[in-house]
Amino acid sequence: MPRAGKFVERKGLPYHLFEWVVSGKGMLMIDGGSQALGSGSLYFLREGQRHRFQAEQENPWRKRFWGLQGELVDLLIERYLKQQWFLKIEPVALHLFSEIWNYEKLNHKPGSKPDLGLLFHRFIVSLSSKKVEAPEFKARDLLDQQTEAKVDMVEIARLSGTSISQLNRRFKKRFGTSPYTYHLARKKERAKVLLQDSEMMIANIADQLGFYDEFHFSKWFKKVEGVSPSKIRKN
Repeated sequence: MPRAGKFVERKGLPYHLFEWVVSGKGMLMIDGGSQALGSGSLYFLREGQRHRFQAEQENPWRKRFWGLQGELVDLLIERYLKQQWFLKIEPVALHLFSEIWNYEKLNHKPGSKPDLGLLFHRFIVSLSSKKVEAPEFKARDLLDQQTEAKVDMVEIARLSGTSISQLNRRFKKRFGTSPYTYHLARKKERAKVLLQDSEMMIANIADQLGFYDEFHFSKWFKKVEGVSPSKIRKN
């Protein structure tokens, strides 16, 4: 089992993986985005998808997970989940997740064992059948998934189903800050985690967070945090 507080990188698995955080906290990084996860969080990794994760040192997460593969699984994921990876789990979905997790463990009566494909179908549909999300919440979710990436706010607005001016107005009214300022705050927190809890060189951190070079990253970090990256690392 990986040690808490250490980054672990997986180059990809030969199946689609669903993991539910039962307790504790951790961080998941996928495709340039990162998400802090806690008790009750559910996330999904596509077959072959590279990712990194880190369990919080003081309160490491405990997870349940299962993986599936096959043409039906591929089709259902493509139809219902699209580009999602961080999923907001509802009670019905949690019940179905547990049924799949316990599938081989439960002693079903002869002829009464549920069809695994049908269970998975119901599970996927339960995740996707949510009410239409307000643009500002959808934008926040998109920004949370792209903490390490360079983001185009016009594209974020488009994906959220609104204009950039409307998004700025709604986002600020709901969260008290603009989408871009929110993104920079998330990037700053991610930078602090990488500086304090990893052994990556500062130049590599700058590159991972989408900065031109270490100089530009250090100048930006000192401006927003008040201290240099090297000082954060020493502390």
